Amino acid sequence: MVRPGNSEGRVRIISLRGHTGQGAEPVPARDVVAEGWTNFYNLNSAADGTGWCICNSDPAGSTFLYVDLKGHATVLQSQQGVEPYWGVPSPDGRHLAFSKTTFTENAWLLTNF
Repeated sequence: MVRPGNSEGRVRIISLRGHTGQGAEPVPARDVVAEGWTNFYNLNSAADGTGWCICNSDPAGSTFLYVDLKGHATVLQSQQGVEPYWGVPSPDGRHLAFSKTTFTENAWLLTNF
C-alpha cells in the first residue's frame, strides 16, 4: 500500500501469511523506499511480480513510475499540468493501460463584441 502526501516514496509490504488465526507467527511488514520520489498516489503490481506501477503526484503534474522491489524507480511517463492518474499493466507485462485527467482553468468573459 502507499500513503499519499508522505515525505518519501514508500511502499509497505504486508504479508498475509501467518494471519490465519491458527497460532502461526505473522511475517513482519517491510518497506521499500523509492529514493528521490514522494507523494505516491496509487499502486498496481507489475504482471511478473517484480515491482509496481505507481503514480507520483506533485503540484506541477504527475509521473507514472515502475518501482522494483529494491526501490529503483524508472519513469514510464511524465506530464505537466495533469491530475494524478492510475495505470494497470497487462497480464503479459508488455502493455500499460492508464488514464489521465486534465482541467482547463481559464475563463473568458467577452462583452460588447
